[in-house]
Order: sequence, then structure tokens, then C-alpha cells
Amino acid sequence: PDRWLVPNLIPLRETTVLFGDGGTTKSLLALAISVAGVLGQPLGGPWTVGEVRRALYLDWESERRDHQERLYGLTRQEALPAGAILHRRMHHPLTEDLSAVRGDVDRHEADLIICDSLGPACGPEPEGADASVRTLMALRSFANSTRLVIAHMSKASVDSRQARPFGS
Repeated sequence: PDRWLVPNLIPLRETTVLFGDGGTTKSLLALAISVAGVLGQPLGGPWTVGEVRRALYLDWESERRDHQERLYGLTRQEALPAGAILHRRMHHPLTEDLSAVRGDVDRHEADLIICDSLGPACGPEPEGADASVRTLMALRSFANSTRLVIAHMSKASVDSRQARPFGS
């Protein structure tokens, strides 16, 4: 139990990539994991989530309003502690904003970082291995936090039926 945020699925203080087609609720699942961890509730079915004191949601995909609507949909029955799930709208590749994100992680003591999503976090030309390696190494520098990265499947991998996240 001291090695997993979600047993046999998301290891503590490691990077996990969750990928799939667009519209398959990856973002909602990541947010649900953070809510379950903060509230100390099961995710559903056999899935339990370890303790999350504070989550930082790095969002290249949605606006704050969309994030708040999803969060409300997940928590309308129970209030979250103030500041337990923080949202940061991202506009630049992670490597360009790394010091500002590091400041947020340190200041808020975020123990779960959600990166939504890998392609835009890599910047231009995310399909290049160099861009994704730099981005994943930047995330790995948050060694005291669990990192959950959301990625989309590349069109080429969908067409060839070999599931690979965009940016890999």
C-alpha cells in the first residue's frame, strides 16, 4: 500500500501515462482519482485511491470553467477542503514554464500532479521523441509527487491498430 496511489495501476511518486482516443473520459477519470484521494473515498468498484493532500491539475486542454463544472459534477454531495485541487491553465510547453510550475508544486505541497495532456505539454512537434522525453523528464523532476499524464492516441497508431500515445 505504501507503493501505490491506485493499487497495481498508479505507483506513488512515479509517472503514469493514461492514454486513449479523444472523448473517452481520461480527464474526468484523472480528476475523479484526485477527488477520491482527497476525500478518502473509493474510486468505485474494486479501485481504492491512497491519500492525496493536494492535487495540481496542469491543463492545456480546457478552461477553468470546464474544470470547475467537472469538479462540481464529481463532488456535489460533498465539499472538498479549500485548495485541495488546484487548477493551472497552461499556455506554453511544460519545459518553458517549469520554474513557475515548480513554485506551485513546492508552495502548495502538491503530491499529485495531473498533466492534461502530453501533446501540448511537449510544445510544437510533440511527435518527436526528444520533445516527449524532455517533458517526461521535467515531470520526473517532481520526485516527491505522483505524476499522472493524459495523452491522446496518435492517428498513425489508430490507423495501424498499435496503441501508442501521441508524443511517444
